[in-house]
Amino acid sequence: MVTSKTVLNIQQNIKIGDKTLEEVDKLKYLGSTITNDVNCKNEVKTRIAVGTSALTKLNPVLKNSNNTLKINIHLLRSVVWATTLYACESWTLHSITEKKISAFEIKCYRKILNVSYKEHRTNDCIAKEIVERTGNHETLLLVVMQRSRHPSSRHFPPGKRDNAWQNTK
Repeated sequence: MVTSKTVLNIQQNIKIGDKTLEEVDKLKYLGSTITNDVNCKNEVKTRIAVGTSALTKLNPVLKNSNNTLKINIHLLRSVVWATTLYACESWTLHSITEKKISAFEIKCYRKILNVSYKEHRTNDCIAKEIVERTGNHETLLLVVMQRSRHPSSRHFPPGKRDNAWQNTK
């Protein structure tokens, strides 16, 4: 597979012994899907689906009345975010994927806070409540940017990430 941002019509004929290797448009390697057009849109969708599945499986634990909000946030980050962010270092972030990542994060927080969409509370309101009740924290998008060494992740020095919600839109 030849990967490029532009479409290339390069034929690779690689032989091992008397067998020619097949050229493919995408392949799954160590749980990540690599495509020849270097587009990670489908990979992000897949990882968010895996994270949603992990969140659903964690639902009985999150609904436990003995857990505090901080414990649930720690569970969210250690279980759900860890499975969602697997191999995120290779993601190429575009505005659409950034919005999907931020929407997934708010969806997780709504689940933890037991806030329905029918209550008509804005995402900013949900994010602000999380910050107020748990203290300083990093957004999921910021974690992705830091792991992939995205240039815009350097705009948030440590301890100054409370307003990261407004800056990642």
